[in-house]
Amino acid sequence: MNYHELNFEGIAGPTHMFSGLAEGNLASKTHAGKSSNPKQAALQCLDKIKRLYRLSFKEAIIPPQNRFSEEILHYYQIKDLKDDIQKIYDRDPQLLRKIFSSSSMWTANAATFSPAQDCNNARSSITIANLLSNEHRKHEAKHNYKFFQKAFANSPSIKIHPALEIHPDEGAANHNRFALKHSSKGIEVFVYGYKEDSEKNNFILPARQSFQACKSIANSHSLENVFFVQQSKEAINSGVFHNDVISTANLDYFLLHEKAFENQNEFLNQLSDKFFEINKSPLKFSLVKETEISLEDAVKSYLFNSQIIGEADQMTLIAPSECKENPKVYSFILKLVKDPNCPIQDVEFLSLKESMQNGGGPACLRLRLVLNDDEINNLAPGVLLNEEIIEGLEQWINRYYPETLIIENFLDIEFLQQLKNIFANSPLV
Repeated sequence: MNYHELNFEGIAGPTHMFSGLAEGNLASKTHAGKSSNPKQAALQCLDKIKRLYRLSFKEAIIPPQNRFSEEILHYYQIKDLKDDIQKIYDRDPQLLRKIFSSSSMWTANAATFSPAQDCNNARSSITIANLLSNEHRKHEAKHNYKFFQKAFANSPSIKIHPALEIHPDEGAANHNRFALKHSSKGIEVFVYGYKEDSEKNNFILPARQSFQACKSIANSHSLENVFFVQQSKEAINSGVFHNDVISTANLDYFLLHEKAFENQNEFLNQLSDKFFEINKSPLKFSLVKETEISLEDAVKSYLFNSQIIGEADQMTLIAPSECKENPKVYSFILKLVKDPNCPIQDVEFLSLKESMQNGGGPACLRLRLVLNDDEINNLAPGVLLNEEIIEGLEQWINRYYPETLIIENFLDIEFLQQLKNIFANSPLV
């Protein structure tokens, strides 16, 4: 049986704007209120998707969430959007930004996935993230639950768990899996910011993933080899709101900053020992020192939010173009690629400016799953991307998406109707 990496990608919705809603996300706060370009944002996301697809990766898209849904409007007690929109804006413009948020584009926060080979019950599991830390995002949970139920309706080997009801969980952005090959037994690492009974308020910036959520997901997935590690408080207070802003992994390789975790040396020693015990092969590391790349530069460049793709010693780093613009980060990447002991042998720089200015890089825009042939073949029709769907997406974006967007555009009733029509004409299932 063959195993494949499948990326469930995110794509900016037509209501993509710079709202500054995410506490602790410095890029989001910095660009709050500026004019956005939804068309450019979506095309930049699609460019990343096309690159991976044409490198023979399995690609799918979680559709942008329709923010006109009855569920969302009911939550905000809106009876008639046309009648209420001016009143909402006059009372609280920020509420309008929450209603029309396009944050579902960051699919790394959609769920946490564990393949069957990691689980004692030999069954793959997906737990939908509840995103309780941010009001504008928690609506995504039901949307994602319905999507994954539909996508895997013909795959009884995959269990879809609903979102946790209480403990804040922000999905795969705080989760890494280590394995020799995709088919191998893996080690899963959950990263938490705080324990709800003691540490939630001991931060300058908010910690958004709880230990209790990590523990609950690991238990429900029946994981055999699992670690729980606390994200560094210093990193969180420097703007590392998710762990994928300070560490990233692919198979047997771990790229991380020296200030990524609390008690980091102890954790890395234990992780290395367990990996060798399972695989009789060492876990490979690139540990970035503060003197090489500061926490500030790590957050600004989103080096650790790059995607690492490929297998064995032929990995490629998919990095945001901001990494090339930062001299220290660019120099480090070139050194990494030239290092014969590092599995990363190539780098590609992508322009994701619209997403980056809102606080999301390449890794934020994808949820990575490991599926076997049967699970891939049993995906619902239209979920797995092909050239026809990609072409249809590009045409849809170019035809319908607005060029620019500011919050005041939503006060135009004709503009609201145009947005509704965009969702109605979506080529995505």
